[in-house]
Amino acid sequence: MKTLHSSRPVRFAGFALSALLVLYTGLCSAASFKGQAEFPLWGDQAAPATNGVKLEEKWTDVSSNKPFEQEPEVAGISTPTLSVFVPRSPNGAAMIVIPGGGYSKLCFGKEGVEIARWLNSLGITAFVLKHRLPVEWPTGVGRHMPLQDGQRAVRLLRAHAADWNLDPQRIGVMGFSAGGHLAALLGTAWKQKSYEARDAIDALSARPDVIVVAYGVFDFAGRTLPAKASEGALAIHDYPAVPAADSSPAFIVAADDDPKVNTEQSARFYAALHNAKVPAELHIYRGGDHGFALRKNNALPVADWARQSLEWMRASGFVPR
Repeated sequence: MKTLHSSRPVRFAGFALSALLVLYTGLCSAASFKGQAEFPLWGDQAAPATNGVKLEEKWTDVSSNKPFEQEPEVAGISTPTLSVFVPRSPNGAAMIVIPGGGYSKLCFGKEGVEIARWLNSLGITAFVLKHRLPVEWPTGVGRHMPLQDGQRAVRLLRAHAADWNLDPQRIGVMGFSAGGHLAALLGTAWKQKSYEARDAIDALSARPDVIVVAYGVFDFAGRTLPAKASEGALAIHDYPAVPAADSSPAFIVAADDDPKVNTEQSARFYAALHNAKVPAELHIYRGGDHGFALRKNNALPVADWARQSLEWMRASGFVPR
């Protein structure tokens, strides 16, 4: 397998970067993820509320088929970034990909890089978000960090759309599990001020033009938080995804046998979008478990969600037919 890089430099927030062309499928090692074209969301400044703390970034291969397959996960994030994947024939659409991991880690391979490569095959330029994790920061601080990083990521792409030949009105967000919560939150709470503006980028809209949510968490309705709830749980509890008339159009997919997230959450989110007259589509499959992404339960009907989401993106005008 080879990773090919273009020689065309691109500037993001004062950083010169090489556009990464991903022209293969399958997973590579965790070390190579750290070596891909990547830029910090907050430039040369520290991210909000980090107060000078620098965590040790840790990559772990959790594959059960070593050394033939790598499944990298990352934690210890104090410098949030976007990793870029440019398709062979870009169509102007961009998608920020948010991996899951319960807000305590990021499943960067299965729900990040692999998704980005699939999006590249559709002509969509993909940006995998490595955001800060609530559980790694003090109480009262960490729960706000995913929204801060997510809003900044959307604004950053909008500000530099010309650098990547992107349409600033076709910037979407796709999230999985806890990343699905953040995607839904970005689509519904995009006007919420989560940090103090730092530069002209922060004057731009943080509203995604579309969101795609796979087996996402939307709220804590009907659930009782433990007395010592983690910052990850509080991030969801404090920030339920509540649709309004100006929320982002949404494609929602889940499996009815998901043991971690009750599909009633997806149904409630869809119903709220529908009642707010926001274009939305919901697919709940009988089987699929949790974390199916693109390569789990491929023999089940749930495997068709990717094709159906593409058709929805086409119908929405996000990608050309």
